[in-house]
Amino acid sequence: MDGTTDKVFDDDVTPAITGQTAGVLPSSVSFSIIGFLAAALIATIAVIHSQTDATPTGVITPKQLSEFVAKKNALTGARALLDAGRYDDSVQAYDNFLKRYPKSIAGQQGRAEAVKAADAHKAKTTVTAQASKSRSSKETAKKPSLWQRIFRRNRTK
Repeated sequence: MDGTTDKVFDDDVTPAITGQTAGVLPSSVSFSIIGFLAAALIATIAVIHSQTDATPTGVITPKQLSEFVAKKNALTGARALLDAGRYDDSVQAYDNFLKRYPKSIAGQQGRAEAVKAADAHKAKTTVTAQASKSRSSKETAKKPSLWQRIFRRNRTK
C-alpha cells in the first residue's frame, strides 16, 4: 500500500439510532418520581398547616388594658357630647384627650369633626347697615315738591 486511502465508504458501519439512549429514564419512571415528590410536598404543607395555631398569642398586661379602656371611654364621651349638640364641650373633651395622646388619629379626626360642627352652629354676626345720625326736626320736614304743591292746593294746612 502506498499511503493513500482508497477505502470506499459505501458500507456504513455506524450503529443504528434507537428510541432510547443510554442513561435516560423512561417517561413513566420520571412521571412517577415527580408525582411522588409533589404528593410529599402537599402532605408536608398539610401537616404544617394543621399543627399551627392561627390565633395571635400576644399578651396584654392589666395596665395596657386599663389604658385602652380609659382611651375608649374618653373618645366615647367626647363623641356623645358631639352627638348631643354640646359642641364646645366636645371640642374641649377632644383637646383634653389629645393633650394626653397627641398622636391619636381617632382623637384628631374627632376634634376636627367637633370643630366643624361647632363652627357650623355658631350664631352668625353680621352688620347690615350703620345707623345715620339723627337729624333735626327742621331737616326732617322737607319742603314739598312741585307736584305735591300742585295737588295740595285744595287742601288746607
